[in-house]
Formats: sequence, structure tokens, C-alpha cells
Amino acid sequence: MKLGLDRLFVLGVFVAVGLTAQACAKPLNNGIPGPGGPAGDAGADGSTTEENTESEDDPPHAIGVVTLGESHTAGSSSVTPMVSAAFVPETVSEAKNCGREIDGCTLVARADCSEGGDGGISTCGSDEVCTLDESCKSVCQPIPSCFPSCEDDQVCKLVGTKSKCVAKVEFNAGVITLSGDGVTKSITLRPPYSFSTDGDSPFVPEGEITVNASGATEAGYEKFKDTFTATTFIQTTPALEKLDPVEVFDETGPVSLGWKPGTDEITITVTGNKGTAICKADDAEGKFDVTRKVIRQLLDDESFSTPSMSFSISRSKTKLKKDAKTMGEVEGVDLPPVGFVRFVTTSTETFSVQGCSSGYKSCPSTGGTGRTCTNVMSDRYNCGDCGNTCPSSQYCSSGQCY
Repeated sequence: MKLGLDRLFVLGVFVAVGLTAQACAKPLNNGIPGPGGPAGDAGADGSTTEENTESEDDPPHAIGVVTLGESHTAGSSSVTPMVSAAFVPETVSEAKNCGREIDGCTLVARADCSEGGDGGISTCGSDEVCTLDESCKSVCQPIPSCFPSCEDDQVCKLVGTKSKCVAKVEFNAGVITLSGDGVTKSITLRPPYSFSTDGDSPFVPEGEITVNASGATEAGYEKFKDTFTATTFIQTTPALEKLDPVEVFDETGPVSLGWKPGTDEITITVTGNKGTAICKADDAEGKFDVTRKVIRQLLDDESFSTPSMSFSISRSKTKLKKDAKTMGEVEGVDLPPVGFVRFVTTSTETFSVQGCSSGYKSCPSTGGTGRTCTNVMSDRYNCGDCGNTCPSSQYCSSGQCY
């Protein structure tokens, strides 16, 4: 059973909010496809391979992920670090791809529980959430809500159609220590693996990182040790902050993105007011064109609000360990004896571009330097379009000279 990097991100969030053994039921479909690619398998001696995806032929296994990452806004020196770990006792099924493929990108499916399916007022109740089911149909799913509140050693869950407090079962790998020349300083993670950093990037590009796990005390992974190599920082070229709003919102061609080439995995995420597209690119190519067809799917032409679009380019490197062992018992789960672990490093650069609201266009400023959003409905020097000047005896109204 495969578990893509996108699903692992969801898994990390899932565990961070309080994972229990009973929470290992099939996850909600979030409309985000898991990446394909070659499947990895262990060698004859059961040793770890460098492949980054599970195989359909793999035996049942627990799954865990240890992640080090950083994200930064283009043109800014500040960094948002990410250090996390998560473990679940069962293989998590990959959500069905409800997205639509366009020009190398996947338009993320969005749940819509409005009466006409037109993005209007949701028909879900205050105790429900709109999500996609296994058939990619939008459905209202109940939100667990327990009163009185559950005890500290319990968690609120849906049992059938009713909310109930059930025993919380910890499933982890004990204390995890990250060290080596691939991290700026030794990092220690303790269950439930929350961690605060001082704002520095947690990893050193292409450095080797050693992972030591002390092993669970009750249920989880036995003690293990492994090493992996960190990815390189993403460096966009031309820098994302140089994106021209005219190129993004007004022109008819693609939006060209570039980065210093590498050897790992590149994921590009583009979000507009109408949706999100996820694109996979070849790191060695160092460039990717987001076509105008994709851009149009993400922007609502009928919106009178100021349009904006965010871009992120993320480089990631993954090593899959397939020979970890599990221990203990988890109620309601036939715990497999083997556990897989993914070691992931990521570097992400983001930037948002703002366009002009309806009736305005980005035109050269009257001073001759830069551009400004101009009301082409009433500006005599830019009537209907940039540079279209009405005769001195006329005025501009509704984009026409009179």
C-alpha cells in the first residue's frame, strides 16, 4: 500500500492533534493526489533502500515519518523551521485522487456541500464538516463532540454515529535524537513530539543526519538507528519576488518559474481565489511553466475583489527505512511486526502576487517608472486599456472615449 509525501504531511498533522490507535481508520479524502514513482523494497538482508515509496507488494506494516524542513518568503531573511515526527500502527490507505490533471498539474478537488454545488452556503450543520468521500462526492461528516469533556487519558471519537470518549493509546518510537553534520545542533524529540526552534533552519544542506530512537515504552517501534542525507536549500532564479503581476494576471502565456537545479524532488503549489494546483517538476531541469490554462482555473474572473495568487516551490528528499520492528499491543489493531520509517528533509520558498481589482489594469505610471493599478474605466490616458489616450476634447467613461 503506497503512502505519498502529500499523505504523510496529512499524517503528521493527524498525529500532532492526538493520535490514538482507534484513529487509524481510513482517513478523510482531501482531494490531494499522492505522487507515483518507483516502489522501493528491501534487499535480501532486509536492509534499508533509498527508494521513497512503498510497494503494493509490501507486507502489512506500521508507518512513521521524521521530518526536518524550512520555509521562507522570497526576498526575506526570516525562516520558518519545521521539525516533526509521527507514527501510526497500520498502513494508511492512500486517498483516491479526486483532482483533475491539466498540463502537468493537478487541480486539487474541493469539497462543496452547498445546495446547488455552486460554492454557496453549506448545507452541513454546525456539528459537521464538508469532505470528499471515497467516490469523490461531497458529504457532510459529523465532528466528534463529547460532553462532558474527556479525561486526559481519553480522546473523543465517533463510535458509529455517536461521539464517545475512548481510551487514548500512545504509539511512538520513544525519544528521538537527530545529530551529525546535517543538523545545526542536536535535536531531541520526545512524545508527543512537539518541538520549538529558535528560527534557524534545522538542517545543513547535503549533510548526513543520524537518527537514534530509544524505542517505545508501551506500544510502538523498538529501538532503531539510521542515517540519511539532507536535501539542498531551494534557490529560485529568477527570484520569486521578481514575478511580474502583469505576467501573472494580464498576459496570455504561461507563468515561468525557475530554480537552481538539483537532484531531488520538486513540488510547485499555486493557489488562487478559486482553487489550488499541485505540479510535479524535474529538479534537474531547473524550470517549470505553469500554463495559462491552469492559471485560469485558479482565478475567478467574476470576482470583484483584488485578485491574488501565491506560489511555492518546494524541494524534498526522502529515505525509506523498511526494517524497523514494532512492539506492544494496540487495542483493535492487528499490529504488524515490521515498521517503515520515512526520513524527509524539505526546503520551500513562497511568494504572493497581487493583481488589480475589476475595472483596473496594471499600467505604466505617469512618472515613467514602475506600474500602478489604473482605473481604465475612467482614466483619460488609459481608457479601456493601458496607453489608450482619449483626445483632449473627450473624456473616458465605461472604458470608452466620448
